[in-house]
Amino acid sequence: MSIKSKIGNLWQIFLVSIVSLNIFLLFASIFIVLILPTQWIIASLDLMVSFFIFICFLSQFHLLKKGLKWYMIIVLIPFYFIFLSIPGLEGIFYFLLIRFLNLIKILALIKTLNIIAGKFVEFQEKSKLFYGFILFLVILFLCSTIFYYVEIVVNPGVTSFEDSIWYVLGTITTIGYGDIVPLTSIGRLTGVISMISAIGITSLITAATTSTLVESLRQERQELRSKSMEKIDILDTKLNKISDQMDEKDKIHDLAAQIDEIKKEIQDIKKKL
Repeated sequence: MSIKSKIGNLWQIFLVSIVSLNIFLLFASIFIVLILPTQWIIASLDLMVSFFIFICFLSQFHLLKKGLKWYMIIVLIPFYFIFLSIPGLEGIFYFLLIRFLNLIKILALIKTLNIIAGKFVEFQEKSKLFYGFILFLVILFLCSTIFYYVEIVVNPGVTSFEDSIWYVLGTITTIGYGDIVPLTSIGRLTGVISMISAIGITSLITAATTSTLVESLRQERQELRSKSMEKIDILDTKLNKISDQMDEKDKIHDLAAQIDEIKKEIQDIKKKL
């Protein structure tokens, strides 16, 4: 694999990671009331993602000539950042409008992933990593939401939804800083679910990745074997042709040398199989 190809793969992984994080945070902002600093963090991330996607569109402009889709325009508009930047916007209409636009932006981001990270999307379809990732996000969102609503009343360490996400992330990753401790039975049950889910998600992702890599190596081996066999067939054809010419005595020495050379090539190919 060339350096250019490796850099391209790393870039696609980075894009998928940051876009996925953006999707999760935008989704959380639709259902959870977040504090203003967190809203600005999400809005800034959404603005940065829009910029990165714009750069990708410029680099793949030849693909855009085939047809401009609605989501290609929506994905470039940082709605959250724009609305937060306009002073004086408040009320139920603003509350519903920004959430509706964030939902549209999420759908556009999901569709855009096929364009900006086609190879990675194809890899995850083969490896089924998508299911592990979705499971992780579902567990993170549900456990964070449940933990927030049952602990916010009795736990002084939980003052916002961000604290709940911090606790669940620390539990899922088995780090457990201990700065937030559940005080209710449901809160403890949420922690248990997060810990058990972490084991299952890790096993699923590891098994899926390993299986895909093994299959990829098997296919490469099969392709190499097929190409080698084709070359062997070509060499065998040459040998048969040379053998037919062996009756000409003046060419015997040259033909014998050619035969020896071809035999060596066949042996080299067989050693590689």
